[in-house]
Amino acid sequence: MRRKPGKKGLIKGAPELIINNCNKYYDEFGNKKILNKELFIKKIEKYTNLGIRVLALAINDNYNMDNIFNNLTLVG
Repeated sequence: MRRKPGKKGLIKGAPELIINNCNKYYDEFGNKKILNKELFIKKIEKYTNLGIRVLALAINDNYNMDNIFNNLTLVG
């Protein structure tokens, strides 16, 4: 199924897989910022070491089946 340009796609899953495909993230004010992957991975490891399951959520602003995992923005 093809989507029209401009559609948004939400992707959730294992943080180590999602974060590797993200370039940016939304800060607490909803602004896009450059993603420091190492910082986020350290935060995730902190929670997983405590036995907490962590999921990541990202958005693709130009969603279609050909580029679903390209240029993602981490939401949380």
